[in-house]
Amino acid sequence: SEDASITPQGIAQSQALAQFFNGIHLNQIISSPYKRAIQTTEPLAHTRQLRVKIDQRLSERVLS
Repeated sequence: SEDASITPQGIAQSQALAQFFNGIHLNQIISSPYKRAIQTTEPLAHTRQLRVKIDQRLSERVLS
C-alpha cells in the first residue's frame, strides 16, 4: 500500500543505509511517493541535510 510505514527492521535498515553512504558525495536524494520509501531515505537525507525529492515516475505500475 502507498501508505504503509516501514517496519522496525526497515528503520534499522534505513539507518544502515545512511551509514553505507558515509563518505560518498550526494547531490540529491530521490524517492518514490510511497511512505515507506520516503521513510527509508529520511535518515540519509537528515544526515546530509538534503531534501528528499519525490518522483511520481517511481510509482509501482499496475498491470492488468
